[in-house]
Amino acid sequence: MNKVKVRIMGREYTLGTDNSPEYTMELAEKLNANLNDMLSDTHGLSGLDVAPLAALDAMDEARKAKENADNIRLQLGEY
Repeated sequence: MNKVKVRIMGREYTLGTDNSPEYTMELAEKLNANLNDMLSDTHGLSGLDVAPLAALDAMDEARKAKENADNIRLQLGEY
């Protein structure tokens, strides 16, 4: 297990992960950028307000990717 320190919205977190430190830091940087973009687009909301929105976006993206992969597997199975 790798311990990785990341900074999100100005706060430092130490994460325990089986992923590489580089991968984990890349994800944290992407999340931080997404949160900052949402904050600049939605005036008056705080980091706490946009965090659930970012989580929903990430879950939507993951679900669509899974559905696409399942569809490709189904199509390959038909051949």
